[in-house]
Amino acid sequence: MTGKTPKIRRPRGALGEIILSERRRRGWSGTDLARRSKMLPARLFAYETSQLAPGPRTLPRILQSLQLPDEFAPFLTALAKIDIRLMRQAHAVDALRSELGQAARVLVRQGVALAKKADELRRQESAA
Repeated sequence: MTGKTPKIRRPRGALGEIILSERRRRGWSGTDLARRSKMLPARLFAYETSQLAPGPRTLPRILQSLQLPDEFAPFLTALAKIDIRLMRQAHAVDALRSELGQAARVLVRQGVALAKKADELRRQESAA
């Protein structure tokens, strides 16, 4: 064991999954959809991975580019907000898991040091 905490791959949010699957269904790259939606590919990637939620002017452009009905916009906007909250909570859990891992490593090092000190004291006592 290396002592490093393994990274957990987070699933993308529901809205990101919808955008990604619709994009792939059409055989488009992220750059293709970004161009059609008049945005930077990095921004589209952030939407697909639920790092950001598209705003009220951006989501209709994505829907139009994907040829999805505008009536989906309120539902997808709500979904995006839920996705963002879930991703933030997942990041908070990851941070806590990392802190706990660091604390455990410190405790193990301290325990090893105490055991060595106890061994040393026992040797000194038996020699005396």
